[in-house]
Amino acid sequence: HGQSHEAVSQPTPAGSATSSASQPWSTYLVDNSRLLADTLGLAFRRSRRLDDHDVHVGAVPWGTCIRGVDVGEDWLRVGNLYLPMVVQCVPVLIPRAAGDLYLDIHAANGPRAGIE
Repeated sequence: HGQSHEAVSQPTPAGSATSSASQPWSTYLVDNSRLLADTLGLAFRRSRRLDDHDVHVGAVPWGTCIRGVDVGEDWLRVGNLYLPMVVQCVPVLIPRAAGDLYLDIHAANGPRAGIE
């Protein structure tokens, strides 16, 4: 007379359920090797518009890695701000494996990398 326990459902602990709203964070290299912009980095935007620069936060230096959430339409959300993944039809955020964080200022800024 063994009773079956299959019908007993265990409550799911809070936070363990995967929600479609909690998208995974990914790591990206901020890459200027193809765009060749004469800037120090990729500027944050306050919205998903290229001309909506956040002048208070500034930019992510070229050649560094950043983590964010891909929100589609070539935009990466970092906290409350956004970074374009493509500028002038050129990819500027290149996916990197998790943990592949490094800093390559020379490759990022080319000959202007010298510090006075």
